[in-house]
Amino acid sequence: MVSLQEAIIAKVAEAEQLVVDIKALAQDSEESNYAILRWAVVSDETQKLMIQAEERLSPAQLARLQAEINVGREAGQIDRWRTYREGEWRLPKFGAPGPGDEPPPLVNLRDFFL
Repeated sequence: MVSLQEAIIAKVAEAEQLVVDIKALAQDSEESNYAILRWAVVSDETQKLMIQAEERLSPAQLARLQAEINVGREAGQIDRWRTYREGEWRLPKFGAPGPGDEPPPLVNLRDFFL
């Protein structure tokens, strides 16, 4: 069975490879659209695994895992862990609400039919 740490590392690697593939594909092609959708799914799965890691791992284990995810990143570069964990990728491309945004107002469905 794959450990939680190994699963996160594999998902991040898969997402990063999809980014490389997306940049290499022609824009607005069917393959590009599929790769973008696949990347969104993998990123969501990665985020869920990261939340589990934050809940289950000791602070020392979590720090090691975060360092491993961010390996090769210099100061001032994007923090991969934080980017995937907070879902920041959604803001510029998909327009979804981000952390701290107010939820949409609740509307009774009956109001639409009257």
